[in-house]
Amino acid sequence: MGMPLLDYSSTRLIIPRSGIRELQLGLNSSVLQKVHDQSKIRDVGYGLPMAGISFAWSTYTPGISIPMTNYNFTFTAKPGFEYAVSHPDFYLAGSYGREYIAADDTAMLVPAYGYLNFQNRGSAWSALTDFNREKEMEYRETPAIPNIAVPSYTYDIFSISGEGNGGMFRAYRGDIGFIADHLTSSKTTTGKLSIDFGAGNLVHGGTDLNANYSVSQAGPWLAENPCATPSIFAKATATSNRSISATRERRPSIRPLFTTRSAATIP
Repeated sequence: MGMPLLDYSSTRLIIPRSGIRELQLGLNSSVLQKVHDQSKIRDVGYGLPMAGISFAWSTYTPGISIPMTNYNFTFTAKPGFEYAVSHPDFYLAGSYGREYIAADDTAMLVPAYGYLNFQNRGSAWSALTDFNREKEMEYRETPAIPNIAVPSYTYDIFSISGEGNGGMFRAYRGDIGFIADHLTSSKTTTGKLSIDFGAGNLVHGGTDLNANYSVSQAGPWLAENPCATPSIFAKATATSNRSISATRERRPSIRPLFTTRSAATIP
């Protein structure tokens, strides 16, 4: 004899800062049936799995972008017959394109700077910096994206354990710096050659040669950016009576003591 059971479950993951992140809905329909098998009674059940929908955004991991080199060439030949004012002709056209990694770009030496060493990067924008972006997604024009991703520092968390003491702490910076993806340059070379020739009782000819070389760069916004120069990470300095560190370590649960000069000032 069977006993039908119907079970519904719902699970939601809500973060106050970013909203709902995950939704799971479950509908479990099962039938319990007692089966007599050789004087033994056993239960047999049948159920449906749980389905879920995730609203989580893919995380961003800093990576090295390899510069590409593009080469395109187009050739057109237009021969024909010239008689009086008529010029019957035909033309042949062909094109060639290639995208590859140049020999100078096959090996790259890219330094990387973490949260504790942002100030050591200086103006080396080809270096890799450790940061993250919230709600990272590809840019598109249609439909338009109202907001771009929000960058955030990726700090390190340290743990300490000892006799009578233990816990976790992290570093804090008292300045506002300028971070961006590392600078990459891609090169494009294009060429075009056209030849026109006609012969008969009259002769005419012509040629057209075009060449273009361009460099496209992707990286930090430096030109006409009023925030680029002031937003420089402060380096550690030392005087006779005090030292100013670039970072200050403390536990996240401890309230910081700010001074009028900098939160990273150590007396």
